[in-house]
Amino acid sequence: MMETESDQSESEVEKYDMDDSVDWDSDSSNGNSSEKENELDLEEICTTKEVLNMFIANGQYAVQSFFLISGWLLSFHFFQMLEGRKHISPKYLIIAFINRYIRLTPILAIVIAFEGTWLVHLGRGPQWDAVVAQEYRNCRKNWWTNLLYINNYVDKKNMASIIPIHRIPINKMSFSVLSYYCLHQSWYIASDTQLFLLSLFILMIVWKHQNKTKIIFGTVIITGLVIEGTIAFIKNYDIVIRQYPEFLYDLNALKVDAWHDLYSSGYSNIPGYTIGLTFGYLFYKYRNKVLATKKRFARWFCEWKSVQIFGRLTYSTYIIHTILIRIKSGYIRSPIFINDYLMLTSTLGAIVLSYLGGTFLCLLVEMPISALQKLMIPQLDTTRPNQFSEKALKSVDHDDGNNKQSISTKV
Repeated sequence: MMETESDQSESEVEKYDMDDSVDWDSDSSNGNSSEKENELDLEEICTTKEVLNMFIANGQYAVQSFFLISGWLLSFHFFQMLEGRKHISPKYLIIAFINRYIRLTPILAIVIAFEGTWLVHLGRGPQWDAVVAQEYRNCRKNWWTNLLYINNYVDKKNMASIIPIHRIPINKMSFSVLSYYCLHQSWYIASDTQLFLLSLFILMIVWKHQNKTKIIFGTVIITGLVIEGTIAFIKNYDIVIRQYPEFLYDLNALKVDAWHDLYSSGYSNIPGYTIGLTFGYLFYKYRNKVLATKKRFARWFCEWKSVQIFGRLTYSTYIIHTILIRIKSGYIRSPIFINDYLMLTSTLGAIVLSYLGGTFLCLLVEMPISALQKLMIPQLDTTRPNQFSEKALKSVDHDDGNNKQSISTKV
């Protein structure tokens, strides 16, 4: 039954590129100089001759900061919620996970449904099948793995393999497509969700044994490093993922097995996430001293409404941005010669369009679901024992020369 549906899906999308096929070899007789020029540009970008290219080629490591921030916030709010309590019930962990699942999943499901139905009908072109229609087939096959947040593990070998459904030579550079990877950026959501669930149990242990905090956090960090090191040793990987030109030429670093084993998996991000948990705990323990000494600018920036608005739109923008990039790439009908200016304008355009689409998605889907969630789903009781239910304010006095400033901070 699954094979029949898959074959039917492939036959449905083949018509979108047959009429628009282009003979890319027709210009080979008079394009030798252009080929050499573009080949040289690719060599400059794919290698690290320029310092800026190092940040582009290795930009994936910036994602580790997301895991650190996520762990930091989880740890801080966890201990803040349980402050003054003597016992913790397992229902708190269950409710926390249910609320997270409901907050993330509906918008993810809607975007996957769009990619598995309407997306393929939005255009056509010689690259449409390879860039857009393949995503359509992927989401119809493996949509369920995304909704269970196990898409970074299930069918991993096929996710990493390269299937040349269409290989379009553009000045000796071929475009290859991944097999069975639906909404490929959602690997981060899956990994973060797995670490969120694991961290709830770790924080519960820390809360019960706060005199052994260093041992607990240290053990978890070392365990994560040992797991990564063992896998790298057994499979003969580099300890860090190196971007060789052979991978960047195909514009597809996801075909590297080490990327799945040492980067997108939940266990490979345990050290970074646990470091975030540690800093969150320290921030909670010494929050009064931190708040009393922090600079005005940092406080003003964090409380700036514009920053909060962009933060509210981040998740919707993150989910939808690859659709816009795929559509743009699917419409390409001629070779593109890469340079810094084109990359800058393309990036800025993608950011603006992504935030516009994210705003629409947030207002239409995310915010209404969030409101319904608060009404229908049990929420964690954040009221602390022996305290008023309303937010308490604490005044922290600063002696700055002859002046005294009073700053109200939340506790």
